Amino acid sequence: SAIPTTPTVSRWPLSSKVAPLPLPGGEALWEESPGSPEEAAAILARCARENVPVYPLGAGTAAGRLPLPSARGGILRTERLSGIVEFEAGDLVLTAGAGTRLAELQAFLAGHRQFIPWDPPDADRATIGGLFSAGEAGPLVQGYPHPRHLVLGLWAALADGSVIHPGAKVVKNVAGFDLSKLFWQARGTLGTVARMTIRTYAISEAERMLSGVFGEAGPAFALAGSIRDAFSLSRLEIVLSCGGGAPGHWGVWASIAGDASVVEAQSVRAKEAFRAANAAVRELSAAERMSGVEGLPGTAAFRGDASAAALARAFASTRGIRAILSAIPAAAERGVRIRAVASPFAGTVRLAADGEPPAVESALAELRAIAQRAGGFLLLDRIPAGAAMPWRGADPSGLSLMRRLKAAFDPSGALAPGWEP
Repeated sequence: SAIPTTPTVSRWPLSSKVAPLPLPGGEALWEESPGSPEEAAAILARCARENVPVYPLGAGTAAGRLPLPSARGGILRTERLSGIVEFEAGDLVLTAGAGTRLAELQAFLAGHRQFIPWDPPDADRATIGGLFSAGEAGPLVQGYPHPRHLVLGLWAALADGSVIHPGAKVVKNVAGFDLSKLFWQARGTLGTVARMTIRTYAISEAERMLSGVFGEAGPAFALAGSIRDAFSLSRLEIVLSCGGGAPGHWGVWASIAGDASVVEAQSVRAKEAFRAANAAVRELSAAERMSGVEGLPGTAAFRGDASAAALARAFASTRGIRAILSAIPAAAERGVRIRAVASPFAGTVRLAADGEPPAVESALAELRAIAQRAGGFLLLDRIPAGAAMPWRGADPSGLSLMRRLKAAFDPSGALAPGWEP
């Protein structure tokens, strides 16, 4: 259904509260649910004029991970900025409200034998705008473009009351710098993403997931490197669990996708490669990949509603990701249980840690230092209780440019204070 475009702004603060949000000082003071990009822009403009902090919120999956930095502001919910606005099946392009859940779009597209190759841990609950703003990707980055490149264009509500529409509805768009990329991982600090145009892909005829388990890191890295370009892989993950009194487990999970005959033939060859690496290979179901298997963590361990004391994401070169993963067993010797899943050739790793807060903080600080020495960074999505770790660590490269952009988009500083660079 099309998103309404008649701007009407209700009075606020409202009497209702946003109970689920773990704000440091209590609940959010008010909430608004705009029904159009123009309504969202009007709310942001009022917040900017009156210097009232405002945080966009989709399904709340990210809010369940890390408390919002301010307790005196309010929430701009995107739930009414939802629904499919336009779909061009032949062009593989879909436009939808940012408050639309990714799972709803996947269900709709499945009826057209299409999908969006975007599979973060909270893909069943999260909204597309929330995922984009939080910078959430998944292991499908191995075989498909990164989600920030899947988004061809967007509508964003700004603090001056305007709505901008960078990007286009075509895949090949090279006319200058694409401003929509600025909103990737911006967490609402530049504006609120209200609508998005996304590239879709045809669903593969067949897919098969393989798993191999190792007792140490070396063979796992060697196998991943040997099969990376040898097969039609949609996913390639190195999975790790160690600490907590249990022996360390390393795993390689690979998904082969494509035509049924190709998948069948490549699966036979891939299994031979796993056995040659002395791995007991087995096929992995989607349910096992979610829950975990053979002592290895599944996707559920890294969701926003997971029970881990700390959740983090690290980004680095392939060499940096290997350094981070290789350091985890030593970091876990502090009495910390650490689980990790990495897409090493896409430069990402997710971490979940449990243990006494000081030990968890020390282990994550060590892994953050390794990431930074490798030219990468580590973001905390959940900080252990009692810890005083900053969510993003050392100042990133290009910080001065980021701050100039923030000042240009949000001179009053009302948009998501605390998340800014």
